[in-house]
Amino acid sequence: MSEEKELGYIIVSNLIAQEKQKVGFLYRESPDNKLDSGWRVFSGQEDEGYIDNPDNFGIYSTEKILEIDPTIKDILSSPYQTAFERMSPDQPFEQVYDFDFAEEDEEE
Repeated sequence: MSEEKELGYIIVSNLIAQEKQKVGFLYRESPDNKLDSGWRVFSGQEDEGYIDNPDNFGIYSTEKILEIDPTIKDILSSPYQTAFERMSPDQPFEQVYDFDFAEEDEEE
């Protein structure tokens, strides 16, 4: 999977990385460094308190996250400033057009 390795690493909720939940929401912002893909990945079950705790997230290889949820593979080639969500794991992802990337960038 050399293409995924070239993409860089992904910041992922522990609900996905450790509890193996499927991806429900993901967005791509400008990367923090050359190893960062810019992708931020969530199950969709995280509440604000969970999201506010950095211990609830980890940095993982694209390959590792694709092992847990291969349905995101085609989305990962999307450009920066894109976001996607789905209502349940058996539904397709839809692009989110009203996600406020500026607000996310200011928080970091």
